[in-house]
Amino acid sequence: MSIPGIELSGSSQKFIRACCYKFSMGEYEDKKSKFNAGVLLTSRLHELQATINMCRYNPMAPNLQTGRFNYEVMISALDSLLNECWAKLSPTEQKEGYRVQNLINKFVKFRPPITTVNKELKVNNKNHEDLMKLLDLYEKMIKTFLDTHDLNAPNREEDDEGL
Repeated sequence: MSIPGIELSGSSQKFIRACCYKFSMGEYEDKKSKFNAGVLLTSRLHELQATINMCRYNPMAPNLQTGRFNYEVMISALDSLLNECWAKLSPTEQKEGYRVQNLINKFVKFRPPITTVNKELKVNNKNHEDLMKLLDLYEKMIKTFLDTHDLNAPNREEDDEGL
């Protein structure tokens, strides 16, 4: 067995042939995956929510990791949360999610909370306040979607004693 541009030792070639033989003989067919997409989904949701919470402390501050302002990071994280649950949403929920997402993007474009005046950054307090209200609405809507479609932490059953 040869791979163009790659030199393999004799033992590597034997190993690759053995793996290819096992695969072609169906040894790996009908095996259940040990991969659990739910665990990774939960991890992504957690990371996105943690990002939103961290940026909420000072939404107008520059984010050194991303090179953007924290409010922009919050919008991206909220958009990602919406995308994570999109396939589970009803057509009505999808329209509502898209409507609010579009509203926020247009708001930031036409009423930016931070502008440059004479090479200095200035915060427009009214735009900042209105944007925070919109982001709060967007986040609550998405959290409702996540809860409705059981994508968040499970709710405790009434007869469940807990720990």
